[in-house]
Amino acid sequence: MPFQPGHIERRYIEVPLGASWVEATIQTSGFDTTRRFFVDAVQICPLQRPQKWESVATFSSPAAKSVAFPAVAGQTMELAIAQFWSSGIGSHESTIVEFEVVFHGININKEEVVLDGSEAPSRIDAEALLASEKLAPAALLNKLKIPYRPIDSKLCTLATNRDNLPSGKQILALALTYKFKLEDATEVKPQIPLLNNRVYDTKFESQFYMIYDTNRRIYAMGDVYPIFSKLPKGEYNLQLYQHDNVQYLEKLKQLVLFTERNLEEKDVIRLNFFSQPDGPVMGNSTFKTSVLVPGKKESIYLGPPSKDKLPKSEYPKYTPLLAKILEGLLSQSNVEDKIHHDEEVIDSANEVVDSIDREELAKFISLKSDPEDEEAEKNKKKMEITRDQLAEALYEKGLALADIESLKGQEASSLASSKDLEITRDQSQPEFGVQPDLFEENFKELKKWVNLKSSKYGTLYVRDVVEGLEQH
Repeated sequence: MPFQPGHIERRYIEVPLGASWVEATIQTSGFDTTRRFFVDAVQICPLQRPQKWESVATFSSPAAKSVAFPAVAGQTMELAIAQFWSSGIGSHESTIVEFEVVFHGININKEEVVLDGSEAPSRIDAEALLASEKLAPAALLNKLKIPYRPIDSKLCTLATNRDNLPSGKQILALALTYKFKLEDATEVKPQIPLLNNRVYDTKFESQFYMIYDTNRRIYAMGDVYPIFSKLPKGEYNLQLYQHDNVQYLEKLKQLVLFTERNLEEKDVIRLNFFSQPDGPVMGNSTFKTSVLVPGKKESIYLGPPSKDKLPKSEYPKYTPLLAKILEGLLSQSNVEDKIHHDEEVIDSANEVVDSIDREELAKFISLKSDPEDEEAEKNKKKMEITRDQLAEALYEKGLALADIESLKGQEASSLASSKDLEITRDQSQPEFGVQPDLFEENFKELKKWVNLKSSKYGTLYVRDVVEGLEQH
């Protein structure tokens, strides 16, 4: 095909059954200046968003380039190639293009693989239908998804002068609030499987989210197409807004949201494939490559991560893990037995506190490190994270103690905190009824590590002042 600047060639191709990707080769010749081409492929698939792929190829001299892109079997593909309008201007020579398309296909029985934490591998059946294909699977654990449920949900009516339809229908809004915490600065993308990437094929009119910290500073905003946003270390709230029929919105008050983050290169785990289901345990039958013959299936087994590459769970006093467990408890909502939940929070907070050598931590924080000493700065940062985890555990424990007391009075507070006393009680100590006040003890310990007059700790500070007045 000869091309001049701005020229477009379109072809409609029926993608054969069994195809799953396309390999296209562009061979250019007959020109003397740089040429730039745009390649575009679109497929209209029933009950799905259009499958679209595009790429740009630049040729400084006659050459061949290959590209590969996914395809849906059995659906017509519109394939277009165009020379940029500004490419080749001033030259009287046409660009001669030979465009070759080859369809390939390997069908598998699983779109997603779930690792359940056991030693059992996941079986995947692969089959080639068009022609013989080389099977060379690869898998990486390079992303982390954490689910959250809302800590608060509010259903309200929007403004009548703007959100009232001519038919008289009033638009409603559902605002969901999620809470999450980052130990280090990282890029995070919020995901809601039910709503994301759907516009015209959803019953809900719109969605909008924003991420802000405890000081209400907004760090990111987005809509139906969520994106990665870089966030510093800290605590964050994410609010999701949507609006439509009240009956639908009532069902979404516990909508699950995922935060997705890419793991650092040092934390990425390469998974192994095996030809036998016992391969991961026996340590043999590793699968590398094979040739799939049309019409004949082959089974491969994706093994779980090697235990030596996983974080070592055999450290029961590992503070970051215990802090994550506490964070998971705090993210629960609609708890039926609130007192029992507060007890669990107190126990989990105690585990965090007990895992930290507070004397060593206090000594380290009081020392001034040399900013030019990279190792010292790294240790300082690690200790600051530990201090924050300690303060957070003490803070949440204080809130739980205060909550129990407000729910069932002083007697319920004493009973609920008995588990905490069993750990520290000594035979020489007086009986339970005359034990020192747990809330006050916890408050004094927290006071050693943070400024209690800051906005975050205002609830505990006011509570302590009130208790002091009551005692007087």
